[in-house]
Amino acid sequence: MDTTATGAPSPRDLFVQEMLSRQRRQTTALIVMTAIVLLSVAGAVYYWLAHTKKALYNRGRADPGIETARPAMTTFEEPLPLYLIDPLKYIKPVPVPEQPADLTVDWMKQAVYHVLEAEKAAQNSHFDGALKEYGDARKIFPGLKGVSRLQGLIYLAQKNYPAAAQSFVQALQEEPPTFGIINNLGIAYIGMTNLPQAEACLLEAIKMDSNYALAYYNLAMIRQRQGDGVRAADYLSIYTRMTPGDLSARQSYAMLLLSLGQWEKAALVLDALGDATPQSAVIQFRLAQALSHVEGKRDQALSTLEHAVTLVDSRKALAWMARPDFDLLRNDPRFRKLSEQLSAKGLD
Repeated sequence: MDTTATGAPSPRDLFVQEMLSRQRRQTTALIVMTAIVLLSVAGAVYYWLAHTKKALYNRGRADPGIETARPAMTTFEEPLPLYLIDPLKYIKPVPVPEQPADLTVDWMKQAVYHVLEAEKAAQNSHFDGALKEYGDARKIFPGLKGVSRLQGLIYLAQKNYPAAAQSFVQALQEEPPTFGIINNLGIAYIGMTNLPQAEACLLEAIKMDSNYALAYYNLAMIRQRQGDGVRAADYLSIYTRMTPGDLSARQSYAMLLLSLGQWEKAALVLDALGDATPQSAVIQFRLAQALSHVEGKRDQALSTLEHAVTLVDSRKALAWMARPDFDLLRNDPRFRKLSEQLSAKGLD
């Protein structure tokens, strides 16, 4: 760097320094302005994206070009009236009128109160109380449909079959006939041992709905009580095909087949039951019995019997094997060996 005689910077050096300083200030200002511009652009982009996204979201919620109207709360959007949930708390019962009541909201609430109280009483097996509540509801509105049907169910639970039959007959006069009411009327007649009338009702129920399974079950019961095991088995066969999950009915069907000597059918039913209830000793013993009567199934019968005895203690197993049901297997060496083993175990 050039200096004067006194040691101070020369004018040229001062000029250069001034230019360099000015250049640095300009560069700094340019950097700051660039940063401001970039931040402004970024902010604008962010605002545009956010605004566009919100607009698209709102557009997706409304009809194109117009916002969905916002009505005030309407009656059907409000929660259910609490008196339907807790009638004791939100309805104050009043004395039942001696004459039929006028069709007003207040009396409708009173009728609802008594119907709900009847249902609660019936669920808790307070049948007399339920009948009284249904009776009070009918005193308010004598033409209230459905009450006779519900009273009939309570009479069935009480085994008051004549009253149940009367209620179901009345229900059929008040309501369109349904297979459920007719079936229940048939059950009332069974309880009254009026089997012909009961059978007529149940056959009528099947005419109305050929897939109504309970009617077939009840018809099987009637036929069995009448000593017609073959027809009872036919009805139970239909019922068990419709309701394969009813294991009790399938077992009854198998026992009926055994009593009729229909060994092959019984074996098929019992074999399926054994798969469903592998720990049931009764099913396995009965399956062994059925198989012992089927041609070519003697070895399978013995294998089933050997499995059955493992499901009970030795004394119960010996009691089963002593029954006449297993006379066809008694002389087989495997049967004798199994009997000896169980006898020895019982002595231990």
